Amino acid sequence: MQNARALERERQPEDVVMTSDAGSDESADSEAFNTQEDMSVNAAQASGTVQHKHRKFYRRQSQLLQSYQEIDTGRDDKIERYNLLQKKVDLYAKLSFGANVLLLLCKSTAAVLSGSMAIITSLVDSVVDLASGVVVWWTNNKVRRTDPRKYPRGRRRMESLAVIILSVIMGVASLYMIKEAAVKVVALAEETRGPPTVDFVTIGISIFTIVIKLVLYLLCRRVRSPTVQALAQDHRNDVFSNTLAIACGYIGSQQVLDRFRYRPLIYVDPVGAILISLYIAITWYKTGCEQSNNIVGKTACHQTISKVTWLCINFDHRIISVANVFAYNSGFYHIVEVELSLPAEMNVMEFIDLSTALKQKLECVEGIETAYVTASPISELPNRI
Repeated sequence: MQNARALERERQPEDVVMTSDAGSDESADSEAFNTQEDMSVNAAQASGTVQHKHRKFYRRQSQLLQSYQEIDTGRDDKIERYNLLQKKVDLYAKLSFGANVLLLLCKSTAAVLSGSMAIITSLVDSVVDLASGVVVWWTNNKVRRTDPRKYPRGRRRMESLAVIILSVIMGVASLYMIKEAAVKVVALAEETRGPPTVDFVTIGISIFTIVIKLVLYLLCRRVRSPTVQALAQDHRNDVFSNTLAIACGYIGSQQVLDRFRYRPLIYVDPVGAILISLYIAITWYKTGCEQSNNIVGKTACHQTISKVTWLCINFDHRIISVANVFAYNSGFYHIVEVELSLPAEMNVMEFIDLSTALKQKLECVEGIETAYVTASPISELPNRI
């Protein structure tokens, strides 16, 4: 056994010894990041024996390591990226508004031809979509034309406020349609109203609406903006509601009743309208609560705090430790407060230079709107962690 090990050592080439110099530090750090990221990805993409929660954990770790690497490269084009984002918001808001106008006309035709309560619920949802498009366009216009003398920190929180307004509008419209659907159930039970008529024209219009909304959802979901994300959620809801509306409308139609001669099927149409309204109300209630927490200043996620801490501790060798890190939401973005521990022999000018440079670095990080840096002197230098 010892002879075999000696032979293996003799077979190893001598050039495997690693040498390092000052010029290879950056490449070594990059390789370390890539190695750790690859290990996380490989662990997440392992065989089926790895549970779903483990894959999710490794995916989050891989994203966190990637964010560290982006910070390390020193990207400072945040303003350009923000302006590009606002242009995308304006584009998708206009595109969604134009599509909603076209689909409103189509759904009005389908509602008149069929008389289906589920399709009428989808029509009301489209009317509210137009209102939401106007609110999104108005909000984006106000944010882009902010006067810095009146609003020195900008008006980005108006985006979250607009989403809250949309959630209230959607909730009220959904409750109204639930009431109308309940009245339709009573009318069908008393035989004062008959079932709807859903023909091929109505089905074709509904399928066209579903396809358009699905395309808009796939486009809007990629844009990281609260207003566009609200539009994406609205398009997703429309895909679900229109699919359920045409299915329930047809099952509860006069054609199905004449074919199967089973009268309880006529209640599927108003019950489907109630289910659609409940789904829309619940999803928008959750969205409104989430944006409300962002406006009042809920703490940021653990990944954001970890990223800020990593940036501070590795920013300058004179930083002894990071005493406190506070990161909380201000609308869709974050405000960061950092307290550093610095050597007591540092003079005021050195502290000002360091804190200003760190503040600028933090504000270049994606998602951070404003950063505040303070420090406290420490006479003794403990071991850095």
